[in-house]
Amino acid sequence: MKKIFYTLFVLLPLCLNAQWEIINDGSGLKGFINTIDFVNEDVGWIGGNVGTLLKTTDGGENWNSISINDSLNINQIDFIDNSIGWAIGRSSVSLNYIWKSFNGGQTWIQQFFSTTFGFSSLYVIDVNNVFAVGSNKIYKTTNGGTWVNVSPNLPDREYTSVWFQDSQTGVVVGKFISATGDKASILKTTNGGTSWNEIILDEFNSIYDLQFLDASNGYFRAHKDTTHYICKTEDIMLSWTIKTQRPYSIQSYQYIDNDTAFAIMHDSITFNNIMKSTDGGINWNNIQIINFDYLHKIYINKQGYGFIFGWFWGTPTLYKRINTVEWIIQKFYYPLTDVCFWDENKGFFVGGGQWGHWSFGAVYSTFNSGITNNLSLRIMFYWNSCFMLNENVALITGTSRSLYKIYKTNDFGNNWNDVSPNNDSLGYSFGGRDISFLNDQTGFAVGRYGVDSVYESGAGILTTSNGGDNWELGWTFPNTSNYEYNLRSIHLKNNIGWSVGSSGIIVKYTPQTGWVSQTSVTDLPLSKVFFSDDNYGWIVGGYQNQTGFQKILFKTTNGGTSWTSVPNVPFLFRDIAFVDNSLGWGIGYDSSGVGGILKTTDGGNSWEINAGNLPAKLNALHIKDNYGWAVGEKGLILRTTDAGAVWVEDEIDNILPTEFVLEQNYPNPFNPSTVISYRLPVISKVTLKVYDLLGREVVTLVNEEQPAGNYEVEFNLASDVRDLASGIYFYNLRAGGFVSTKKMLLLK
Repeated sequence: MKKIFYTLFVLLPLCLNAQWEIINDGSGLKGFINTIDFVNEDVGWIGGNVGTLLKTTDGGENWNSISINDSLNINQIDFIDNSIGWAIGRSSVSLNYIWKSFNGGQTWIQQFFSTTFGFSSLYVIDVNNVFAVGSNKIYKTTNGGTWVNVSPNLPDREYTSVWFQDSQTGVVVGKFISATGDKASILKTTNGGTSWNEIILDEFNSIYDLQFLDASNGYFRAHKDTTHYICKTEDIMLSWTIKTQRPYSIQSYQYIDNDTAFAIMHDSITFNNIMKSTDGGINWNNIQIINFDYLHKIYINKQGYGFIFGWFWGTPTLYKRINTVEWIIQKFYYPLTDVCFWDENKGFFVGGGQWGHWSFGAVYSTFNSGITNNLSLRIMFYWNSCFMLNENVALITGTSRSLYKIYKTNDFGNNWNDVSPNNDSLGYSFGGRDISFLNDQTGFAVGRYGVDSVYESGAGILTTSNGGDNWELGWTFPNTSNYEYNLRSIHLKNNIGWSVGSSGIIVKYTPQTGWVSQTSVTDLPLSKVFFSDDNYGWIVGGYQNQTGFQKILFKTTNGGTSWTSVPNVPFLFRDIAFVDNSLGWGIGYDSSGVGGILKTTDGGNSWEINAGNLPAKLNALHIKDNYGWAVGEKGLILRTTDAGAVWVEDEIDNILPTEFVLEQNYPNPFNPSTVISYRLPVISKVTLKVYDLLGREVVTLVNEEQPAGNYEVEFNLASDVRDLASGIYFYNLRAGGFVSTKKMLLLK
């Protein structure tokens, strides 16, 4: 019988210093992700363009960035052990390289380069014997460092993939480029590349992506015109059988054994189908669709860890397999501009950027405070702001070149509707920069308006009285000859509203007067406004450009009748929020561009760095019910669970859990029993299950609603399940929207 131990808490109030944790840092994912390689169940690498190189030592639970030159693009990585590995790629100046590492990827030595051709595939046989192919070239080393050309020098060939059984026997595949149509090419050697035998095939236009389970079981992708194939060979490419044939692209595949395979496949509707076959590739089942992303590579190692690479408008995403049928975002690079939450769990992150001449934007939803995030919307609009009306209803504002949009969801991001007012029949256009609501019906969007008929433009405010379904232009402040007005921030408190923007513009709202322009205290740009009550408020702004670095912080204690400039501000603030009249938070960066989170306990008169030297600049801050989130460039998300007063136990060393955590089982390895521990910060519906290496469920240990607390569950072979073989197993915890999986080892 399994045993569940629960720790109960007696709570007393105690105010603690907030600790900010990074829950997403995409700074390592600087470009398109091309390659992944594991040498054992724990150690693996990811490589890509623009200097993207990451390493894991815990099976992919965490990825740490390795610093290399941003001009380097890694096409493939192949390690032979924890230390020695090779990589192929190119630089931004069209130099094509082979690199070698002796210390697990921390540093790399150039072994070969070419200005005339590049490498597309690499295969490491042992510490001495390595092959690399690309264009119509085949190179090898037999001493781990000196590369020689063993190409048959056949014209009009393009080699795409290489595999060797040992140092002598191997195959290279690709295509023969012909005026009458491309044809597949297969080269085979039995003497280490001294000589090659070629077969030209009309059956396919090209062959690529060789994958061998062993010498008797190999697979490859191919295509003929618009038909795409996965084929199997049992004699190292002397013959093959077609396992899969489709009229749409097969982006990537991975065989676990001769029966089980995964793939990324397109169809007539979507590019994002994650497919699984249990009969060797004859039939495929769609196990998940990833919306709003372009999936291009799937990888599952021998221990069952799975990863998928995504790409959309210049931003990469790394997905992780958490069970047999579900993949979640593990890390993303997308620049974030705003964050909004309804409670400590449900919220949105929005953002966007420029890709060439086009704007692009993304919306991520989360059920568990940002620990895991779902891609809710991607569209060619740069999203500036978001606001939640209740746990399901939210609105976002964005721009794309000359187009301006407001979108609304009524079902927590499953569907979004365009509620924008900007069309020609209204006689004006509007670009929203920020959005907020007084109640569930009355709200405002601030930004910039334009009236084409009279060439008038300036700061404007849209008004809605039905929850954002309809909008009308309620207030305008036309440009003068010297100023280009644009409102950038709005804050509503106790039926009083404030908005600030470019050229020092300040606007105040009351139900009696509506929106009224206030006397400016500066002509510099203002970026954010925040009031803690009717009297205490703060405005931040300034600029950084080639001519200077100007920081602004104004404070009022009399409801905006007068404003006082706060001197010696350490950062150029991007956003600001206060818990009360004394405790506040700010985000920004100094003149060197180093960003961080600042804290004040005296109403903004002085500030201390609470989280500094961050990997990217922060753009937005949100504080709600003692929880705080900060978001910024490169997908950076930070969270704190004690932004204000928090509750702790009367025993300081037994703090009530502030986040969901699944611990490593102990003992591990185990026989016959082990204990699995986890923490719940809130009451949750909990399931705890054990799976084998193939993803088959072994036993359900927990399936019930549990209150917040610390839990220990005993997994005992004698009572929970019998006759389990030695090997690796996985245990998966689901609690609310939180999902986590860890591995354990049974040794009999």
